[in-house]
Amino acid sequence: MGLNLLLDFCISQGKLARALDIFSQVRKLNADSKLAIKVDVITFNTMIKGCAQERKESLGFEIFKYMKECSKLNEDLRPNDVTYNSLIDACVRNDKMTKAWALLKEMQSDPHVKPDNFTYSTIIKGIKP
Repeated sequence: MGLNLLLDFCISQGKLARALDIFSQVRKLNADSKLAIKVDVITFNTMIKGCAQERKESLGFEIFKYMKECSKLNEDLRPNDVTYNSLIDACVRNDKMTKAWALLKEMQSDPHVKPDNFTYSTIIKGIKP
């Protein structure tokens, strides 16, 4: 929980680069078995949401890819509706509607997540006349 608070604080202060650095260090330390800081779905969602807010959609997708890899070992890390909604938001903010539609389709085919009002309202924001 402390890690998530720290990452969220960094992001809320406009310090996404610092949050990414902390997240990267935790990943490395956990991979080297030198530290056992729990990374959970909230950790991933916080980072992806921060990337969306800062219009760093490609970084958000890198974190999403890593999250999916981790979820193969621990299904508690499986992407959820917040994950997908944050990625869709990142796509909309970066005028990447093709990717946003693909994520919506992925959500609709995943038995573990369902699009909600936030999903659809975000998609609608991205539709330009």
